[in-house]
Amino acid sequence: MKYACPLPWVGFSNDPDGSVRPCCIYKENIKDKNDNIFYIQNSSVKDIFHSDYMKKLRSQFKRGEKPSGCSTCWTDEENGYTSKRLNYIDIHRNILDFNSLPEYPLDYQLILTNACNLKCRSCSSSHSTGWLTEVNKMTEEDKKELHQRDYEMPYGQSGDQESVFLKDIDTWGANVKRMEVVGGEPFYTNVWEKVWDRLIEKGYSKNIDLTMSTNGTFFKEKLLHKLAKNFKTIGIALSIDGTGRMFEYLRKNGDWDKVKENLIMFHNFHRISNYSNIYLNYTFTISWINVITLPEMTTWVRKNTPGFKIWYNLVHAPSFMSLWNIPTGLKEEIIKNLSTYNWQNNKKDIEGLINFMNSKSINDEMFEKTIKKLLLLDQYRNDNSIELLKEHYKNIYQYVE
Repeated sequence: MKYACPLPWVGFSNDPDGSVRPCCIYKENIKDKNDNIFYIQNSSVKDIFHSDYMKKLRSQFKRGEKPSGCSTCWTDEENGYTSKRLNYIDIHRNILDFNSLPEYPLDYQLILTNACNLKCRSCSSSHSTGWLTEVNKMTEEDKKELHQRDYEMPYGQSGDQESVFLKDIDTWGANVKRMEVVGGEPFYTNVWEKVWDRLIEKGYSKNIDLTMSTNGTFFKEKLLHKLAKNFKTIGIALSIDGTGRMFEYLRKNGDWDKVKENLIMFHNFHRISNYSNIYLNYTFTISWINVITLPEMTTWVRKNTPGFKIWYNLVHAPSFMSLWNIPTGLKEEIIKNLSTYNWQNNKKDIEGLINFMNSKSINDEMFEKTIKKLLLLDQYRNDNSIELLKEHYKNIYQYVE
């Protein structure tokens, strides 16, 4: 099975409204026999995992097909970039068995709430309450222009108390081996801490590899100690898209000076604690806006938090922020800037990043539309995209006034 992905055999992912997908970047929702979307608030884990939809998907992989819903991974791999599929083959290499299916999922990518204190430019109303509040103030025309929408939750948040998923925690919790916490921000509310406490209380946590992404605006040492003492392993990805002004532009409401202090505290905690089961790294969400600053960002990481690895998360949507969506002149400037830096273990990822950037071309008129979108959001946020871009791109002047 050349193109097989382990995720349909080990678990699934859900969105803040409770709808479910085979993984967090899959293009469709999992549906029942009547073509209705499954929601974890009112369907059991077992029914979703063993649904006809999931059976069909597994059959596609077994036949050596490349499901259309997995297009993000196929694009990444075509450009020599390490896809989510390839990452999970490595993660589950010790338990991979495409001829066997567990009764309950072993791996969850979960979102219990979209509560978040930031509203990142690459995010949306579905994963940030800050974004949702902002979108509610937009005209319908502006929403369409910015690829945003009102995010409805027909059954409330997926982590609400009446959710079937949370009521059944003693059933699925006894079987889970890996749990990935996806945004909103897990340290912003106590929703996740309640779930962790239950898993600890029942003794399930000792068998669970817990991973999460955090925006770095919180450092909760007491909670970190509790997690480290009770879970099998803890992996924390510090999701940082830049330093200084670039960080504050891309991650609106973030304060770089405060986040910088927290990042160093995370590093010191990792360095001086006796926990051998905690792993910290960085996730850089890369768009054409911040890719030019990658050397600067990487240098900061190596100097201030040495030993922390970096993973690059390419922006595929919104497409106007994607690496390919810029003129040739800016691409040449980026390549020149990246080619002179010593990327060490990230060299292959940088090559894949550049391949992805060059995989499509646009004309100047298309780029004008991209700039228009940036300026439109500026009006709601009192930002100045052009001023920021001029700080980093020498050739931006020929495309903007």
